[in-house]
Order: sequence, then C-alpha cells, then structure tokens
Amino acid sequence: MPMAPARACLLLALVLAWSLPLGSCVADQGAGQPAPRQTVAAPAAPAAPAPASPATAGPGGDYCAPRYLPQMPKELFLAGERVPLENPLVAESLDREFTIAVHDQAQVVMWMKRAQRYFPHISARLKSVGLPDDLKYLAVAESSLLHRVVSVAGATGPWQFMEATGRAYGLRRDAYFDDRRNPEKATEAALGLLRDLHKSLGSWSLAMAAYNCGERRVRQEMAEQGVRSYYDLYLPYETMRYVFRIMAAKLILENPSAYGYCLPDDVLYQPLPADRVRLNLAGNLHLRSLGQATGTTVRMLKELNPELMTYMVPKGVHDLKVPKGQGTGLAQRLAATRLEPAPVAAPAAPEPPAPAPAAGRAPAEDAPPPALGPREDSAAPAVPVAQPPAPAQADGPAAQVSQAAPGPPAASMPQAAFAPAAATAPQPAPPLPNASPEAKKTIVAKGQAKREWTVKGGESLSGIARSLGVSVAALKQANGLKSDAIKPGQKLLVPLK
Repeated sequence: MPMAPARACLLLALVLAWSLPLGSCVADQGAGQPAPRQTVAAPAAPAAPAPASPATAGPGGDYCAPRYLPQMPKELFLAGERVPLENPLVAESLDREFTIAVHDQAQVVMWMKRAQRYFPHISARLKSVGLPDDLKYLAVAESSLLHRVVSVAGATGPWQFMEATGRAYGLRRDAYFDDRRNPEKATEAALGLLRDLHKSLGSWSLAMAAYNCGERRVRQEMAEQGVRSYYDLYLPYETMRYVFRIMAAKLILENPSAYGYCLPDDVLYQPLPADRVRLNLAGNLHLRSLGQATGTTVRMLKELNPELMTYMVPKGVHDLKVPKGQGTGLAQRLAATRLEPAPVAAPAAPEPPAPAPAAGRAPAEDAPPPALGPREDSAAPAVPVAQPPAPAQADGPAAQVSQAAPGPPAASMPQAAFAPAAATAPQPAPPLPNASPEAKKTIVAKGQAKREWTVKGGESLSGIARSLGVSVAALKQANGLKSDAIKPGQKLLVPLK
C-alpha cells in the first residue's frame, strides 16, 4: 500500500535531522526557530610521559652528563712485585678499594697533607735499610698517618702495633710512655717486623697480609688451601681487602693530580722543626715546667713527643724533642726548676679522643673501611691505662741536659724526623730491631691478644681455658708453652676466641 504523502514527508524530515550535524541548525535561528543545544567536548588528557632512561635523561634528550670516573691502571707493581690484574677477582678487589678511596675527597686531602710531614723520614729509612718504598703506604692504610688512633683491639700508633708485638720489637709501653705512638720509633719497629715477615714468607704481599692477621694464620691458610700466593688465598675478610687498600693508597698518592687532587705546597703539613735533647732527671719534671723553660706549651711538647702518656716526665734519662733552637742552654734554664714530688700514682693526662667509626651509624656496603684509616669526623674514647706508682725523687742536681749527637742514634731512638739533618759525613744506617726468640713467642696478630691472666693458686691450664672460653692449645700457643705446667703468679696471654 503506497505511503501517505504526509507520513512520507515526516519520515524524510526525521532522517535528515538525525544525519545533519548539530551546528548546521544554527542558521535557522534567524528564522525564529529555536537553536539546538550545543555540547562542548572535554579537552583530551595529556599523554603520560614515557619513562626516562639514562640515555634520555640529559637536557638534549639523548645526552648523559659526564661524571669523573678515574680508570685503574692496566698494570701495577706493589713493592716490586707484579699484581696479577688479569685475574678477575684481583681486578675487582682493587677496583672496589680504589673506587672507594679515590672518591673520599676529604680523606685523600688529609692523606696528602700528612704525607708531606711523615713520608720523607719513612722513605729515607726504607732506602737506608734496602726495603721497598711502597711499604710506606701500609701506614696510610693502617692509621691515615695519625699517631694517636687506637683500634678496637687496642692496636695504636701510625703503624697500629699491638702491645706484645711492639714490645718484641723494642717499643716501650708503661705508665709514662707508649713508643707505639712515636712516629720514628714505631717506623723502626714496623720495618723490622715487615723485614722478618718477608724473610719468612717470601713475598711482600704475604708479608703485608701477615702484618694484618698474623704470620701463623697466613701459614695455616697456605697449608690448608695448598697455595702460596696472596692473590689465590682465601683469608679473613679484612685481610683479603687489606693489601688492595694499600694499593689504592699507592695509586692515589703517587700521582694525585691524575685523579683531580691538586694542592699547593703552602697547605701541606711541613715537618715540625725540633731539637733532640737528653734529660737526666733526679725527679719528676712536669711538662708545664719544661714548656716554660723551652718557650712553648704543653700541647706543643705533646705533639713533638706523642709517646708521653701523662703530664709528667719521670726520674731518669729520657730523650725528648723540644722546639728548634731551644735545646741550647736548656740545662741552665732548667737549673732553677722545681721538680715535682713523687705522687702516689702518676696522674693520667687527658688525651684527645682516638678516631674510630662513629657510634650508631652502620657503614654502607662500600663505605670507606676503618683499615683505610680512621675517618676525620669520628671519635671514640682512648683505651685507659693503669698508672703504677711513680719513681721516688732522688738527691742531686735537678736536671742534666745534653744535646743529642748529630750522628745516627741507636735503633731504639732513630734520628729525628722533624729536624733538618746536620751536615755531617755519611753514617751507616742504624740497624732495624730484631725480635728475640722469647719475644717472638708472644707476637700475635692485631686483635688476637685481649688481656693477661695471672695464674692463682690451685688453677690449672685446662681450668683457665674452660673459664675463659678458649682452648688449651690456643693458650699454649699464645704463650709458647710446651706443657700444661703453670705456677701461681705466672702471666698468661689470653687470645680472643
């Protein structure tokens, strides 16, 4: 049936209205027709940025800002021995210690400043006794060339001697003096110990490792593992890093400008000029009185003589250093000095705190380790020392003073490092100290000797070992005992577990 004309027109109008855009009806507004309501589309959301990659993080989109990353050498010798850098484990160990050290700017700057003061003397002594110059970097790794630093185990001084080992190599330790803190005396002892370790073990890398963990431990590990190279040995964690820390110090300090460290000469610490004098005291002399007689302060005297443990120099003969030019005429200036009466106990002098890792702060995985030297911004109290009674005062002249001879002194008192050498004929170098066979029995690695035990009546070696939590074999080995026989009053060295 054909559609009615009216219905056909209506349907056509609906189709056209549906298909035309809404805006096309705006022209009908002038004709009195209501304009259809316009709809405004919402703005499109911005596209999420693509995650940045290291290659596109720079201002140019594909530019990465350069960072100073110094490269390790392709070849390295330590104390004349080639380091096998072709071994990946060796290369990575050196890379770790070198990267940590070279980016610790404050520490490297302090190394450079102190090296100017102490290296000339150490290098001269190494040369005079025929040892490699690279051994001086061991003192950097041990203490950062700080002479009052004390380790957790009790090692002290620039070469970090334990008391038993230091005593075996001629370093005095009593209520008034600790020669481990004297840079010159400790250097003599360290060179003697390193020479003996090299002679025993056959290489400088092994000698340095034994300096850290003890010759006995190194020999035990060599026998257990069947290898004779430091670079192939599995050793205590600290010792496996130790020699590489020495290498890192060598690389940086041999050529600091190659790694961006350039310091003018006037900021480097120069040697402290001093006269060496010999005091023959009839009684105790307070450092305040010695300072007044030499025109200086107690602080300067303690800096020139860091081995002094108190404010008192006891009765007897002592070699000390005083400011340059003050040694002449010192006897006359001290003649009127009143010596101090002998106290019941020598007063402990307040010492500056010994650098150590800061409390309450756990080191990061690659934080500079303590063996690279104590941090400049950390401190811990020094180990207290028991003070025995002071020597009694004697009759006679208060003090006799003699100027130290310009020639080379004995090994127990090496030539002053801080005074210009006198113009004399060349003299043979003083011999390095040797440890006696008896003393060598008590030489132990740093951290292995904890304290002494005095045997009481009725005690047995096995009972002491059981009460202290150590083995009988360890006690016998630490004290050089061939049997279990002990007697009351005997002193035993107790190793750490």
